[in-house]
Amino acid sequence: MRRFGWLLVWLFLLGLAACDVDQDDPYRDQEGVEIDFPSLDPNRYHWDGFSNPYYEGWFFRVLAAPDTTFAFIYGVQNPGVPDADSSSSYVVVARNGEPAATTLYPVDAFDASRQRLAVRVGDNVATADGLAGSLTDDGEDIRWNLRFTIEDYWAETMGLLTNIPGLPVNWYVGMLRGRADGEIIWKGESFAVEGAPIYSDKNWGTVFPTSYIWIQAGGTSPEQDALAFAGGDIGVMAGMFIWRGAGRNYEMRSQDLNTLVDIWAAADQGRVRIDLRQGDTRLVLDGAFGDDEPVLLPAPTDEGYAPYTRMALLGELQIEVYARTGWDYRLLETVRPDQAAVEIGGAYWGE
Repeated sequence: MRRFGWLLVWLFLLGLAACDVDQDDPYRDQEGVEIDFPSLDPNRYHWDGFSNPYYEGWFFRVLAAPDTTFAFIYGVQNPGVPDADSSSSYVVVARNGEPAATTLYPVDAFDASRQRLAVRVGDNVATADGLAGSLTDDGEDIRWNLRFTIEDYWAETMGLLTNIPGLPVNWYVGMLRGRADGEIIWKGESFAVEGAPIYSDKNWGTVFPTSYIWIQAGGTSPEQDALAFAGGDIGVMAGMFIWRGAGRNYEMRSQDLNTLVDIWAAADQGRVRIDLRQGDTRLVLDGAFGDDEPVLLPAPTDEGYAPYTRMALLGELQIEVYARTGWDYRLLETVRPDQAAVEIGGAYWGE
């Protein structure tokens, strides 16, 4: 019986050897094969393979010159139903004061990593250290090739809800402050980008907010303010805010149950006020489009990726900082961060 057992082992090993001789190793010429299991990096692609509706988009804002700002958006909507009218992947490039350029692609033109920021839409790519691509708008070329370094980010943008799967709305600030180098060509005009301030965030989920406000500013130097706010109506009034620099470090989130958020917007006037209260601290943000003509931008809607929001890429922002004294608040300082962007989206426009 023991001899029979050894015979089986010998035959098994002989079979393995035969397999090694007769079959080529498919990975023999590769240094390694990445298994694309989901990581804990919020900048990765989050679609679970079956949720519908679903959207995910990555946003970048670059201050190419004192009076010129660009925004880039890469994203996908409803990847689970690629033949539906509401399904697409897309790339958007916007410049302050001019109409945005949008190109829609089929869903199968989109690819992204579940490990890290690595997105491709057609021939347009965005990674953790750069973005590049080209579009044609009204017969004119738009091209960009940028490399960047991240100087600061908001690791736990969602606070207690960071990396909780299945949430209907998610937001992540992957680059609160950074520096970009490269070139942007906008319809024949070239911009050499050298150490330009750059900001990046992303959102994803199954329900896009019916009305929302987004503000971002600063980051023009390490010692200056860098801040971002996103909030609106998701059934309840909610919002998240980060402000770092010049000795400040404020983090406020309604979902942490320690911050009250109140939002008022007059879209037709291009004005918004956000009132944030946390403990003895109160911050009042007054944002405005100012003299900057807002850019009409698309967003994921029930009808597909369609015009939904307006953003002033060179807007205005004022922040009042208060401290509680008894039953009232005392004004401590008024700050006007530079290079603000202000967005008013959705139902605030009454459309």
